[in-house]
Amino acid sequence: MRVAFSVFSVAFLAASVVAVNTCDDRLPGLCIPTSQCTSGGGTYRSGLCPKDPANVKCCTYGTCTWNDNGSWAPGGCMPTANCRQYDGVPIPGRCPGPADIQCCPM
Repeated sequence: MRVAFSVFSVAFLAASVVAVNTCDDRLPGLCIPTSQCTSGGGTYRSGLCPKDPANVKCCTYGTCTWNDNGSWAPGGCMPTANCRQYDGVPIPGRCPGPADIQCCPM
């Protein structure tokens, strides 16, 4: 019985994990539910997350620039966890919105 519970628990946890995809290459953003996007200060666009459900759209938080060894480089504003997920190092103070939305080097 303990084994059955463990297998069920693992299956349930795996099913509850939601993968976050990047948007179509035309726009730097994340494919997330629209409610999560707007509650975090982002705006969303349709048609850039074709493999996701209807309530998942491309969410962007704007663009930003950051200083890279004396020259300014482009970046995208996004949640810090998502920036780290794509091997970026978030840079605070360059984006509008909540403190969790930071500039991620592109």
